[in-house]
Amino acid sequence: MRFPALLLLLSFSYPLFCQTIKAPPIQFGQIPKEDLTMTVYEQDTSAEAVVLCDYETVDISINEEVLVRKARHRRIKILNKNGFEYGDVAIPFYSYKKKEQFFFDQATIHFPNGNFERLNKNDIFIEEINEYWSKAKFTFPKMAVGCVIEYAYYINSTNYYEPEDWFFQEEIPVRRSELRVGIPDRLGYNYFFQGNEGMDKVKEEKDLTVLQGRNGTCTIQPGIFIFENAPAMKEESYITSMSDYLARIRFQLSDIRHYDGRLEKVTNTWVNLRKELENSEYFGHHYLKKGYYKDITEELSPILAGLPTQQEKAAFAYDFISKKISWNGRHSIYGGAEKIKELFEKGSGNSAQINLMLLVLLREAGLTAGPVLTSTRSHGKMYEDYPILDQFDHLLILAEIDGAPVFLDATEPLRPMGYPDVEALNSRGWHLENGWIDINAPSESVDAYFSELTLSEDGNFTGKMIGMYRGYNAIPERRHYLESPDGKHWTKRLNEKFAEVEVASATATNVSVPDPTFTDTVHFTINQAAQAVGDFIYFSPIVYAGFSENPFKLEARNYPIDFPYSIREQHNIKIHLPEGYALDETPESMRVVLPNKGGMFIYAVNDQQPGVLTFNVTLSIKQLKFYPEQYAAVKELFSMFIAKLGEQIVLKKTS
Repeated sequence: MRFPALLLLLSFSYPLFCQTIKAPPIQFGQIPKEDLTMTVYEQDTSAEAVVLCDYETVDISINEEVLVRKARHRRIKILNKNGFEYGDVAIPFYSYKKKEQFFFDQATIHFPNGNFERLNKNDIFIEEINEYWSKAKFTFPKMAVGCVIEYAYYINSTNYYEPEDWFFQEEIPVRRSELRVGIPDRLGYNYFFQGNEGMDKVKEEKDLTVLQGRNGTCTIQPGIFIFENAPAMKEESYITSMSDYLARIRFQLSDIRHYDGRLEKVTNTWVNLRKELENSEYFGHHYLKKGYYKDITEELSPILAGLPTQQEKAAFAYDFISKKISWNGRHSIYGGAEKIKELFEKGSGNSAQINLMLLVLLREAGLTAGPVLTSTRSHGKMYEDYPILDQFDHLLILAEIDGAPVFLDATEPLRPMGYPDVEALNSRGWHLENGWIDINAPSESVDAYFSELTLSEDGNFTGKMIGMYRGYNAIPERRHYLESPDGKHWTKRLNEKFAEVEVASATATNVSVPDPTFTDTVHFTINQAAQAVGDFIYFSPIVYAGFSENPFKLEARNYPIDFPYSIREQHNIKIHLPEGYALDETPESMRVVLPNKGGMFIYAVNDQQPGVLTFNVTLSIKQLKFYPEQYAAVKELFSMFIAKLGEQIVLKKTS
């Protein structure tokens, strides 16, 4: 998906930067009285803390080498005990070969009574995370409700090609965030500003742009970027990466002017990027240089040649690779320095290594196939207008099978052909030959349960439930049976709601076959599933549901809901009533449809057959993206479904 409303591209060089020296927005130690005495942040009365100001200057200088000096000053108001966690500070930096160096400046905690305590250098600890990253850690003493903490530090960095992103928003409200940048005239940068979704341009002059909306107010001047009154951005279910929705600035070097006057363009082109990848021993050589893969193709080519159809050839290659090479859990676009034969011997690899092997076999079988680079959902959205290679972290294969395009991702042997890794469902991908293309789930994913139960007079359920799972929902169900063929997962599931459960059998067939549809059958008895009180029996008809709680809990959400694929949970239930009882009270039937048929909830009860109740319950989401103004409707749809799960059916004794 492109981002016409999310991204604003700015390209600046030094003459536009910091023409007027302005005083910093805050001075260390000078806390306004109204901030010190604040007890509630008026714009968000539920906030446990608020960033009063986050201020950083970035100055790039050229001497013998290019040095980026970042100076940061943060000030946070603690409003209740839940905000104490912000007194534990950890600042990561890229310590590999001293590419970045951390320098502590000062840190102070200010108490509501006017007292304060300072930290010193002995209170700062540098902890090594791994061989590349370290973090500076310190903790403010005697945290108290109402206190204000502030700290300042410097980081010197040699990374001038793509300096660290600046985020204007956090999980708590930010009253003011300000970034100032100074760049020598020999360097030119592109700036990608993200976060103006839901904001309107309210002012634009020669050197001033002002955006305003639900995310606050953003002021952009030459070299100065200010965000004010930004709301909290708490993470919730069904997102890509949280960084996709936080207001931020991303930097990328665009050109360098050398001392002799030459202008060197640094920003790549898609054409050149493709050539570089195809000529790379870590990428293109894996499928374009026969020496990398001939040992494998010489062995498998006769088998592929003997298969009559493209579908069978593709299925064989996909099944062979997905089962022969296990995924090591790493997404990547690079195949590494190892040849395919070495990877086969090792038996594991990252996503690029596995799928580039698959590409080799598909081409060897005569199919048209090529690599597609994408970004996983947790890695974030992509910029389609600029060839930034590090925005990609996963590789898929697009093949033409019997005239139809099919995505292949052999990192999971239980996933059918045509179903990329769920993490790859990030809307778009870059095909090296055909450019940007859509990446979508091939079909709706379904959990459908068909139950026939008998209710005894003392409140026990006995019966069976047939589960039908389709699409991505079938994969974890197959895995349950591979891990435990006797279906122990069903005992665990039913025990979450009922104390006394006996699963007589749980069976499934074709467990290891990666078919889009999977079914199982469970026979069980649930003691005390219903409550018998006098002449009445109370029970809930749904014994298990995939959505047992509402995934949407925020009062409001300032970023979209992003479902990776459409979903449906369906329950068809037949309950045989105990003899001598009839329906006395039942929840109201209902049908709710979201605008544009983006989602639906149906609850229907039928008691036309004597001694039998039937229930039809369906929750479905067809629309994949819902914007903040639609959040309340989606949340309410799930709330109605969860509420109906708990509503009681009442039977009354008639004889």
